[in-house]
Amino acid sequence: MNTTDLNPATVSELIQELRIIGTDTQHIEVKSDIGKSVRATLSAFSNAEGGILIAGISEQDGFIPAPNFDANAAQSRLINYCGDLTPAIHPHIEIMPFEDALILVAKVEEFLADQKPCYVTTQGRYGG
Repeated sequence: MNTTDLNPATVSELIQELRIIGTDTQHIEVKSDIGKSVRATLSAFSNAEGGILIAGISEQDGFIPAPNFDANAAQSRLINYCGDLTPAIHPHIEIMPFEDALILVAKVEEFLADQKPCYVTTQGRYGG
C-alpha cells in the first residue's frame, strides 16, 4: 500500500479485516492511544517491511473507536516519539474520520539497508 492509498475508505477496510481476524498483523498495528510503547512499533516497521499504525482504535473492545481519543494531541505525541529514534523517522501521518470518531493513521516506510537499524536513542543500538 502506498501513501496515496491512505484514505478513509481504505483504512476502514483494513479495520474491518482486523475485526474478522481478531488481532493486528505484522504490517498493521492498532493502538488505543499514543504512548511511549509506540516507539518500538515505529522502530520495528522501519527495520522490517514498513507498516501502518492506526491510533484511536481499541483492539480489546473489538476494533472500535477508543473513547476519549484526541487525534490532534496524539499526532503531536507521535511526531515527538518519531524524534526519539535513531535515525529519526518521518511517517506520513493523517487524521481521518472513522465511525463518527477521528483516528490517527501513520504509514511508516522501511529504511534502506544502510540506515538500519532504527532504534530508540536512549536505549542504545542494541537495547531499543
